[in-house]
Amino acid sequence: PPRRLVPGGVIDPAGVPGANLAPPTREQVLELIKELKASLWGEGRIEKIQRVLMSPEPEAIEYIGSELKNELMGRRGWFRGMPGGPAGAGGGEDAPDPRDILMHAIGVLSPSVYWKLVSEYLDNDDEKLRNEAIVALEQLAVPESVRAITAAIGKEKNLACRKDLMRALGSAGANDDKARKALLKFVASEKDPLVRLNAIVGLGWLAPGADVNKVLGELLASAQPDDRRAAVVAMGLALNEGGVDVGEKALAKDEDAGFKT
Repeated sequence: PPRRLVPGGVIDPAGVPGANLAPPTREQVLELIKELKASLWGEGRIEKIQRVLMSPEPEAIEYIGSELKNELMGRRGWFRGMPGGPAGAGGGEDAPDPRDILMHAIGVLSPSVYWKLVSEYLDNDDEKLRNEAIVALEQLAVPESVRAITAAIGKEKNLACRKDLMRALGSAGANDDKARKALLKFVASEKDPLVRLNAIVGLGWLAPGADVNKVLGELLASAQPDDRRAAVVAMGLALNEGGVDVGEKALAKDEDAGFKT
């Protein structure tokens, strides 16, 4: 199943680079790291790094951590203006930041043990990298990361990052009472509309309960189309069979095309 919402479509695992590969063995990881340390850019480097980050071995995590800290690859790094540089997308100043790509790949392919490494970037100065780290934590869904996510919510000023923290809180805190209460509070009182809508979506990650069902039911009957759509997405994330009947009834009577989709 996908770890990330796919708007307008259904996940095709074959379309996710590396998703069809088995994690490497310890011996393979150590050999890959040895090759990476000895190689230049190119030579299948991106594919090797991708294989390494699928492993839970301590050496793999340490190596990926060193790659994320490599300032030469950053948005302002020395490589940015070099055609054919480490971005793996033609280089140049407009090429993607390899650290963003790496953090994104961790969210898609890495085992949950990577949460500690990812959480170190919740206060990173680079907003794009910070944003990728937040979404990676949503995908990894590790209960131990709730404390770090909650602390980040208290400090985060960037709304693009803050909205994703709402979903991460629901995902990681699926069975955490404090996270549950906090997310329900955000749904009720958050001032920014987009942050609030993501808090509604985050409810879908929580363990099923009468409190969440009540709120989602009220939102589903709301006159606000965005609230209804967010509630439906949350119901889809919840994978709760009780939502099927509710969804079918709403589908039959609602005229909003976006809601029906």
